[in-house]
Amino acid sequence: MNLLSQSGRLLQIARTARRHGLDEELETYLRFRIIKFAVNLLFGRPSFDPQKLYGTRLREALQDLGPIFIKFGQMMSMRPDVFPDHIVEELRPLQDRVEPFPSEAARNRIEKAIGKQISEVFSQFDNVPVASASVAQVHNAVLKSGDEVVVKVLRPGIEVQVRRDIQVMMTFARIVRMILPGAKNYNPVEVVQSYAQTITDSLDLTIEAASCNRFRVQYANDAFLKVPRVYWNYSRSSVMVMERVGGIPIRENDTLKEAGIDTGRLSENLVKMFFTQVFEDGFFHGDLHPGNMFVSESGVLNIVDFGITGSLSNLDRNYLVENITAILNRDYREVVNAHIRSGWAPPDISPERFEVAVRTICEPFNDQPVGELSFGTLMGRLFLMTREFNIVIQPQLMLFQKTYLSLEGLTRMLNPELNIPDTVRPILENWVKNRYTLRNIGKKIKDEVPHWIADSPDLPRLIHTVLTDMHHQQIRERSIRNTGASTGANQLYRSLFFLVIGFIALLAPLIEWLISGFSPLGILLILVGAVCLSEAWPRRNN
Repeated sequence: MNLLSQSGRLLQIARTARRHGLDEELETYLRFRIIKFAVNLLFGRPSFDPQKLYGTRLREALQDLGPIFIKFGQMMSMRPDVFPDHIVEELRPLQDRVEPFPSEAARNRIEKAIGKQISEVFSQFDNVPVASASVAQVHNAVLKSGDEVVVKVLRPGIEVQVRRDIQVMMTFARIVRMILPGAKNYNPVEVVQSYAQTITDSLDLTIEAASCNRFRVQYANDAFLKVPRVYWNYSRSSVMVMERVGGIPIRENDTLKEAGIDTGRLSENLVKMFFTQVFEDGFFHGDLHPGNMFVSESGVLNIVDFGITGSLSNLDRNYLVENITAILNRDYREVVNAHIRSGWAPPDISPERFEVAVRTICEPFNDQPVGELSFGTLMGRLFLMTREFNIVIQPQLMLFQKTYLSLEGLTRMLNPELNIPDTVRPILENWVKNRYTLRNIGKKIKDEVPHWIADSPDLPRLIHTVLTDMHHQQIRERSIRNTGASTGANQLYRSLFFLVIGFIALLAPLIEWLISGFSPLGILLILVGAVCLSEAWPRRNN
């Protein structure tokens, strides 16, 4: 799509931005009357209420531009590392409320995707959707088997609309970056690229179905959490059919208490559930807002909508654990060290200045009463501060912070006195402890043994190649210097010999362990392997 074909939508965006006063920073650079006249003629005069905050006007402009931009605003609210606090706070309540599309269009798309008539699959299908968002809407239905389900179906033509608006957003981001001097600080192009990936994934409902199924398997035997079943026979990229779960909306605190639900225990279990997902599984639900959670009369939590999930690597989890623990212990130098160890801090960072900045943000937090502590808000401020030190925080950590902030607000509503730090601390300590136990290390080695076995046939060839190269190097050294120069090569031969013997001595008992467990001979071979590896270590000449 070229600039000419985008011109209509770009003009609409510019007029909307102008109408809501989003270009006020540009006014100071329009020093010539002729330029101001041209801008007013092309885009109209501003008509916004000057008493409204800039973030409020931005939210209203995104709502005027339609569902794709509303969803973009939601994503912006998850980037405190990019946008100022007042923008993030104003965009956070942005709701994805969109008028539903006709039920006939929904039925046609479902039938086309499944390849069957609605009446062949469902004994009942409600034409009025129970939820409608920018990308899809949801209908209640009953399968021929009698199972009560919900059917999520993409909006007709949404794929074309998303591609068009993403390209327009990218063009507009580049224009804004060029003409607004302060825009480079917000990386508008990078923000749009990140959003493009998120919304493109949401156009394939099989991704959401797979995430839902992963959580269902993960919590199959959990007494607190229930995840709906996916009906794979009727799920496609544009249609998802899953079990219908009910209960009391979790935001209805009074109704929960009337039903005899222990809201204090519920809030504690919510925090434990989220941090267990993050630190033990490394895979978490990234959209835990009240509209996606219901509580059964027996106190079981039902979660729906798995369109947004997050994954954290061991490095990410290490970063979080080290930072959270250090903050709780008021060890701010350790917060600095955690950023440096993660490799995200630039080499020229000043640890002293960084520590002062961290202390300035964290001390007010640590002096707050337990009921007023907001670790999610603290993390957002820390992420925003790191930008001043050219530290790039990974997007998955942004999603963690946004999800936790939403969950934190919900748990405060259920139980204002919940001590979240005390609730979280045992989970963090347990993760650190388990990571370095002999059992866990042994499990990792056991998992790697099959790969070592698969690679072992290549070992003789690799050894031959190394020995040949070393031999040629020795000949070159002799011709250039003298025979005494071959001492280094001889040392390499010796080290390589013990390295190979040590590797074989260790590999044999590991294979035995994988098959039948350890034996006394296996322990002896491990000792032999350890001695050989110590001999392989280069020695200094006295």
